[in-house]
Amino acid sequence: MNDWIKASRPVRALQMGRTEAEALGAIALFGEKYGDWVRVIEVDEVSRELCGGTHVANTAEVGIFAIASEGSSAANVRRIEALTGPAAIDWFRDRSAALERAGALLGSARDPLGAARRAAERLAALERVKAELDARQAREQAERLGDEGEEIAGLRIVVSHGQGADQGALLDLADRIKARLGDAAVVLGGTEDGKVALVASFTDSAVERGLSAADVVREAAAVVGGGGGGRDTVAQAGGRDPSRLDEALQVAREAIKRGLGA
Repeated sequence: MNDWIKASRPVRALQMGRTEAEALGAIALFGEKYGDWVRVIEVDEVSRELCGGTHVANTAEVGIFAIASEGSSAANVRRIEALTGPAAIDWFRDRSAALERAGALLGSARDPLGAARRAAERLAALERVKAELDARQAREQAERLGDEGEEIAGLRIVVSHGQGADQGALLDLADRIKARLGDAAVVLGGTEDGKVALVASFTDSAVERGLSAADVVREAAAVVGGGGGGRDTVAQAGGRDPSRLDEALQVAREAIKRGLGA
């Protein structure tokens, strides 16, 4: 667009019949209504459109063109909002000042892009360190909880507290414990911000002995005012009463014992 503006192409306003305009290839705006006699705006070697607005005589008069925003106005229709002339210049100045302020916050007002790149690299490095620490903590917690488990009728059972109410994280921890113990049934519960999360992960051999993770979790979830479900090997549930989590875990433990006939 700015190349066409700099090219100083002439802009002509023509009056003609609609049929003639369409024969010349004039573009009609989608959804607009036109009469038999139309005004055609022609930009030399660029475009020819039906339009009733007021326009410049030469593209150079536009000065500069800047797209301020872009979005969807309807299905399969994109809408842009643009500025021209002094308004576009002010917009560029404001953006330049904003970039300098952002760069200053990142340590380099004159090189905001470089500052942002360095900040992103530092953030990525910190995230890698955090991921490594989280993985190590998860391994250590899985080892500790696995060691604290009990054996019932030849099956290793772990029913315990986990950290927080992120069901994905609790399931990952339960799977780690199960992998460490081998033939096992693991139930974990956690709380956060007034919410309760319960997960269960059972080995195939535990299921073959009559246990169902979904049944155990569903029974425990009822204690904390919630519900859930899943498969015989993996299940999860939520609840609304953190004060009864210990009771819910005890119910899960008793359900496992009952399933094993212990």
